[in-house]
Amino acid sequence: MPDEGLADAETLTDQMAARHPHGAVELGLLRRSGGALPEVLRGETNPLSILFPREGPGIADYYFTAPASRATNQLLGEAVAVAVADWPEERPLRILEVGAGTGSGTSVVLPELPEGNFDYVFTDISAGFFAEAENRFSDSAAPIEYRPLDIERDPMAQGFDRHAYDLVIAVNVLHATRNLGETLGHCRELLAPSGKLIAVENLRGRGWQDMVFGQLDGWWRFSDDYRPDHALASPEVWRQVLADTGFVESAVLGGESREDERPLGSGVILAEGPAEIAWPAGLWVLAADDGDNAEALAADLAALNQTVVVAGAGCRDDGHPASPGVTRHPVESEDRASWLELLEDLPKDLPLQGVVHCAALSGRGTGATTEQLAEDARQSGAGAVALVQALQDADLTPANGLWFLTRGAQALERDYLLDSFGEPAGAAMLGFSRVVAREAERLGPRMLDLDPAGAAPVAPLVNELMFPDRETLVAYRDGNRLAARLVRNGAARTRLELPEEPSWRLMPGASGTAEGLHAEPMAHRPLEPGQVRVAVDAVGINFLDVLLSMGVV
Repeated sequence: MPDEGLADAETLTDQMAARHPHGAVELGLLRRSGGALPEVLRGETNPLSILFPREGPGIADYYFTAPASRATNQLLGEAVAVAVADWPEERPLRILEVGAGTGSGTSVVLPELPEGNFDYVFTDISAGFFAEAENRFSDSAAPIEYRPLDIERDPMAQGFDRHAYDLVIAVNVLHATRNLGETLGHCRELLAPSGKLIAVENLRGRGWQDMVFGQLDGWWRFSDDYRPDHALASPEVWRQVLADTGFVESAVLGGESREDERPLGSGVILAEGPAEIAWPAGLWVLAADDGDNAEALAADLAALNQTVVVAGAGCRDDGHPASPGVTRHPVESEDRASWLELLEDLPKDLPLQGVVHCAALSGRGTGATTEQLAEDARQSGAGAVALVQALQDADLTPANGLWFLTRGAQALERDYLLDSFGEPAGAAMLGFSRVVAREAERLGPRMLDLDPAGAAPVAPLVNELMFPDRETLVAYRDGNRLAARLVRNGAARTRLELPEEPSWRLMPGASGTAEGLHAEPMAHRPLEPGQVRVAVDAVGINFLDVLLSMGVV
C-alpha cells in the first residue's frame, strides 16, 4: 500500500474497487473490518456482525462468489469427481463434511456424487448454520443429515461411528483448530479403510486475511509445533503433519506464484487413510446355525479384534479348534430365560457391537414337506423371538444393530429363472424383522439375505456388520449387493417399442428377465397348403406367453 494511501484509506479503497471490480467482495470485507476494528478490539462490537452482515458482502459471499474461491471450488469439485468416479453401485458412498458452515463446499461437492447412492452428513461446531443450509439444499433432494461436531474433540464421544465414512470433506476449517495433529487424527478415525480426506485450505497468508478473519478466535487458536507463527500452513507442513498422523498418501493441489514459486493462495489437500486399521475391541453375540456359517463369521470378526460368543443348543468349546477371541456357550435357543442368562453374563468391559441371528440359515430347503417347512420356520422364529425378548429384558442396545441372516428367503425374479432357492422357512424372518423395527427400533434390526446359489460371502458379510449403512434390507445375488426400494408405480416401466413391419416376435434379453423383453422383426414364412395369413390388429397375451417368450417354459 502506498504511504499516501494511509492518510485516506477510503479514497484508496474506492480507487482499488474501480480498478479491480472483481475484488468487490474482498474489498468490502476489508473496508468494513478495518472501519470497525477499534470497536471490535474494545469489545463494543461483535465481529460476527461485521463478517455476517444483513446487508453488503460477507464471508458467505466471499466463499461463494469471490474469484479466488470460485477457482478453488472448481478444483475441489474436480478432486471429488475423480475420488468417487469408480464407486461401486452396490454400496452407498458415505460422506461427512467437517465445519460445513455456510455450505459453500457442500454446494460444490453434491453435484459430483453418484446420484441416489450416497449419504451426506453436514456438520458444524454448532447448529447455527443448519437452518440456512437446510433451506439452501432443500431442492436438491439429497439425503443430508445435519449434526453438530467439534472436530477438536473425539468424534466417537460425540456419537459418531469410528471408521464409518468413505470421504471426509473439510473446507477452510482445519486451520482454525488448536492442534493440527489432533484434528487430522480425528479425521482419520472417521475414515473407513483407504478412505479419503479432501480439504480446502489457504496455503499462504495475506495481510487482508489477518484483518478480516483475525477478528475470529479460531484464527489465533493454533498452538502446535507445526505452526509457530501463523494459523495457515504451507504445503510442506501439510504433507508432514498428514504423514505424522497416519495418512499413507497425500498431495496438495494449487497454483504457484511466478515470482517466488510459493502458493498463490488456496489449494486442495488430498490424503488417503491406511488400508489396515487398528480396530477397537468390541463384543458380538451370534445365534448359531446347524452348519458352520456362524463359526466362519465368528473367526473373521475375531480377526478384527472382536470378541465373539457363539450360542446355541449344543454349542461348546470342546470339539472345535481353538479360535482366539471366540467362545461358545450352550443355550436353549427357544427359551427367553436362557438367552437372558447368557446376555447378563457377557463381559462388562467390552461394548456390545452387534447381535447376529444365524439360525434361519438352517433348514431342509425346498425339498421339505409342508410339516418340515413349518417346523423349520417355527424353530428359527421362536429362537428369534426369545433372543429379542432377552435383549429387551437385559436393556442392551447393540451399537451396529441386530442382524437376521437368511439364505434365499427373499424370492427374486432371478431365483425363479434359475430355479435357485435356499431356505424358504427363513422368509418368516422378513416379517419378524419389520415387527422388531416398529416395536423395538432401538435394537436396529437389519435383514441380510445370502445368495441361495452359493456359499456365504464372508468378506462382504463382515463389512456389512462392521460398517452398517442406511440399508436395512439387503440381498446378495451373483456377488452383487441388492437393496430394497419402493418405486412409484409405472416410474420404472417403459412401453415396449414395436416395429412398424407387420411381422415380429418377442425375444428375451441377455439377462433372461422380463426387463430385457423386446420385439425383433422376422421374415415372412411362406404359406403351406391349407394355411392363411391373418392380419392381427390387437391381441391379448397372458403370463404363459411371456414365459414362453423368455424361454422359461
